Amino acid sequence: MKRRLGMINVKIYILDIMISKQLALVLFFFILVIVAQAGNEPDTDLNNNIQKSGIVSTVNRQQSSLPN
Repeated sequence: MKRRLGMINVKIYILDIMISKQLALVLFFFILVIVAQAGNEPDTDLNNNIQKSGIVSTVNRQQSSLPN
């Protein structure tokens, strides 16, 4: 009887390790998706700097100075 209980404990321990590995993988991929989405966000500071540098306003001035 004791040997049977020992085998049950070993099976439960192995199952526990398998579940913890699966949870670790799920957590890893969840964090990976969050980081990937954060990397795809547009850089608003870069857009603001382009507008402040005059690149956009120079294009607008050239278009407005064209004869109709």
